[in-house]
Amino acid sequence: MIVRGNPRTEYSSADPTFPYRIISVNVLETLKGPAKETVTFLDDATDFHGWSEGLFFLINTPRYLANRTLTAEQSKVYTAHALVGRNSWNRYPIPLSNKPDRAVYDAYLNPLETREAILSLVRREVRDTPRVQFGFLEIQISKTSESFVHPIKGNNYQPGYLNLLVDPRAEARAREWVKSTDPYDRLNGAMVLSHFPSRENISLLTGLLDDPFQSVGEWPVENELQLTASLGKWRQYRLFPLRKVAFLALKEMQVSPRDTLFYQPPYDATYFSRRALPLMLSGIGAFLVLLFAARWIRRLRWISGLTGISVLLLLVTASLWLRSRWFIDDLSFPGSGNVRHEIALLDSKIRILKRQPVDVPRMTRGDADSYFDPMPVAFTSVKHDPGTRADWNLAVFRLVGGVEKYGFKSESGIAHMPNFYMDSFQAYTIPLWSLCVLFALWPIFRMSQWLLRHTRYGDNFCQKCGYDLRATPDRCPECGAIPNAVETFSGSIHPT
Repeated sequence: MIVRGNPRTEYSSADPTFPYRIISVNVLETLKGPAKETVTFLDDATDFHGWSEGLFFLINTPRYLANRTLTAEQSKVYTAHALVGRNSWNRYPIPLSNKPDRAVYDAYLNPLETREAILSLVRREVRDTPRVQFGFLEIQISKTSESFVHPIKGNNYQPGYLNLLVDPRAEARAREWVKSTDPYDRLNGAMVLSHFPSRENISLLTGLLDDPFQSVGEWPVENELQLTASLGKWRQYRLFPLRKVAFLALKEMQVSPRDTLFYQPPYDATYFSRRALPLMLSGIGAFLVLLFAARWIRRLRWISGLTGISVLLLLVTASLWLRSRWFIDDLSFPGSGNVRHEIALLDSKIRILKRQPVDVPRMTRGDADSYFDPMPVAFTSVKHDPGTRADWNLAVFRLVGGVEKYGFKSESGIAHMPNFYMDSFQAYTIPLWSLCVLFALWPIFRMSQWLLRHTRYGDNFCQKCGYDLRATPDRCPECGAIPNAVETFSGSIHPT
């Protein structure tokens, strides 16, 4: 209900914990709702002292209380009245007897400075209400904004605020805002476009996934805080808040956005697409299969099959063992859901780490109530020194439990990450010498078999039963075994 009239305070509560007033309005014009000569409502925010005429936006009490938590006494006061004055910034009462105490704008963000302009706008909006609208959105306007007029711009320390009706008119403006050089304009545009899934809007939001704007801490807020202390390599050095807003907006549109960085890690990394890791593993698997199949080729029997694979893995592991003495290599990749896996080589050991959120955080304004870390597959390699070793140490987190024996280690704990959320983690450390021993077992076994055969019998005898093969070098007549190679020999033959 929207009425224009003369307000009068009938009652004012003296309780500072629950201030409210009973307001009676002598109605001069009913712009929306049933016409009445007098309207009485409860208001808990506005002081109408000095008002001779005003514009009032009223709502039914049950609807007003639907999303509010009140005490039994407060509920009793509210339910005693049929109407409640809207007291949110988007439908605050507007004084008409003097200059409005706050700026009023139309849907195209043109300022309304006179009584007649305000009334004309409200009548027009009531008559031609947009069919598609998503309520109101609090947008923020900086001092350097390119899209908004001066009176609502902020100062050097914080932005100005404006409640915007989200409808197709706002969508058209938002498509221009996301192209602005001002980060607040791009933020406002992304939040508005999230309500209008279309091919053009998806393309504009996808472009923001590479937005270069960085903040030291949470943004937008009045004061930026740097929440990166004591987190080692996991600290979030710089944040990309607009990328996060665009990513979550695309998620709301049921679009699968590509992986992107929400923050700048403290160490430079090489990033790959999420599809790159399965392709690399498939290539390695195919090579090992071909190496195993090559055992049927007689000339390659010593460098193929299970023996060849074991020797290859042994050489690779030994190389990584030596490299881990001077470098720290780290491979981080996303798993299913919000799980992230990390494999690190350091101090002659390999550590496998699994992280996943254990708390639902409140992210920056406009974000969803869930945590996403869409960082692509990342490979980091740094020189091994006391500083980097400390950054990769799990001591930066709170350890809950752990077991260590013979260099093998299992650890679990809680990681208090930036932005007020927590990760649980599980880490398993395996010494590289144990893998070298594992991969060396089969080659050693095969070598011992070869030495045993060639020391038990001579070259001209069957290596299985010991029969003299100088007369029948192609096959053993005793047991039927075929020699690995047929060798020529000289000398007389003495049949037995």
